[in-house]
Amino acid sequence: MTTRMSCAEATLRTMADLGCEKFFNIPGRGIYPLLSRLPAVPELDYVTGLHEFPLAAIADGYVRASGSPAFVNLYMSTGTLNAASSIFLSQRDRIPMVVTATQAESWAVGADHRAEISDIVAAMRPITKWAWQPPSPERVPEALVRAYTIATTPPMGPTFVSIPVDFWDAEIEYTPPRRTVALAPGGDAAADGLQPLVEAVIAAQAPCFVVGFEGIAAGIAPTVQRLAAHLGAALVAEPEPGRLPAGTRFPQFAGSVAEACEVIEHADVIVHIGTNSYEAFHREIFAAGGAKTQLWIGTDGRELNKIIQCDLAVIAPIAPVIEAMAQRIFDTATGDFAVRDRVLRDRIAAERDPIHTTQRQAWDDEPLGVARVCAELRAALPPETVLLDHSTTAVRLVREYFPVPQGEQYISASGSCQGWGLGAAIGVQLADLDRPVVGIVGDGGFMFGVQALWTAVQYELPILIVVLDNGGWSSMRTSLARTAPQVVEAGMDLHYGWTGDYAALASSLGAASETIESVAALRKVLARSLPLRAPLVLDVRVRREKKTSASPFVGY
Repeated sequence: MTTRMSCAEATLRTMADLGCEKFFNIPGRGIYPLLSRLPAVPELDYVTGLHEFPLAAIADGYVRASGSPAFVNLYMSTGTLNAASSIFLSQRDRIPMVVTATQAESWAVGADHRAEISDIVAAMRPITKWAWQPPSPERVPEALVRAYTIATTPPMGPTFVSIPVDFWDAEIEYTPPRRTVALAPGGDAAADGLQPLVEAVIAAQAPCFVVGFEGIAAGIAPTVQRLAAHLGAALVAEPEPGRLPAGTRFPQFAGSVAEACEVIEHADVIVHIGTNSYEAFHREIFAAGGAKTQLWIGTDGRELNKIIQCDLAVIAPIAPVIEAMAQRIFDTATGDFAVRDRVLRDRIAAERDPIHTTQRQAWDDEPLGVARVCAELRAALPPETVLLDHSTTAVRLVREYFPVPQGEQYISASGSCQGWGLGAAIGVQLADLDRPVVGIVGDGGFMFGVQALWTAVQYELPILIVVLDNGGWSSMRTSLARTAPQVVEAGMDLHYGWTGDYAALASSLGAASETIESVAALRKVLARSLPLRAPLVLDVRVRREKKTSASPFVGY
């Protein structure tokens, strides 16, 4: 239940709700507003000292003997540095402690206040697992949950949170954190510790597996596919997936997180496997539809509870955990899930229908649509073709209309790095000369990384590069219209639209190239050029697409 309280009380309340029993603290300027709220949280047993160094050592010894993590609050930068050598030993011996310190007022940070060094967070990073200063009072409880999670998951160790003193009196909304239970599956991943996770999945009415790059790299995609098919469970890729957990036409595959909003909304148990690319707004997607049981499997505790707070977690090598979990589910969940599977497929189809309806209406129009271009490429290229997708704002259309039979045939990136796609596509072709590779990139990204073509030419790589040329940097145009409409209304031109001859630019670097403006021209050049023996760049003139999804999280 969410209630309003001061940031100071929320800080103490978070400690208590996470299971802290003793709160180690040395008072000083700016700490008294925090201490004034101690009577409101009687669960905390207060322990103080005369100096920060021994106080940190006392907390360290308490953790070693009790096995319970500790929260230690220190005075400003000077007090934090007093405690630093003791915290160093806590790091060496993997002692789980959350260290907090007051900081100068947020409006005065960086002015070298009498007890402030220029960057206390940077000073603490070498001797802690994680260090951060939340940017607002509202995010202090979040910071404490993350710090606690990271400190208490293997490899354990101290974490650090800097809190400006003017945050204490701010009124914020406080929601008690979930207390994540970290399971211990054992070295062979077959210990009884896995049983609560298995039981949660079996008991689910609408289970959903969200699989990230780390999970796919661990080789668990085939097993999760079998689980999804057996249970009638949704299979979802992490946001902006670097790899896909299944081929794009796999019956239970609902797309990436933002493309599967309705499926996630109806899920009651979600298993996050090796995910690492959630952003703050994804919290809203996973909260839709009411309370859900959140399960997490991964190797890095820094990713646990970063955005989505989980009920159960396994910190261990992913493959043996998934194999052991799957075997137990196959042995136990022997019911008929056909009805559930049909409902899931209907939901997946309903999320995709608006895209297909919109694209069919303009299928034969010129300039070409991205969907039509991708469909023509899919028809012409062999099924084993590897797709390097860095089409940015067109990514959903690319995945929908250039389906890959196997998830491993799709390669992208989970972060933002304009120009990455062209070079990465060339690297993929270098790694696998026996399979054709097509790199689909936007014209803005092409301009960022065009120099990579020189390498493809020099090594005569048989790679196809398709530039989606919609007359400028589409992601910047759309974000400008959304976030700075005054600029658009004033008629200002910030030069995110342009006319470029990318075929000529590619030709100047020695690559064969063509400008494509019609389906007939695209078919002709593909029929003439395939299979490739050297790089080919197609500058394909496409229209600027309109958004086709009702979801606020999907670009198209």
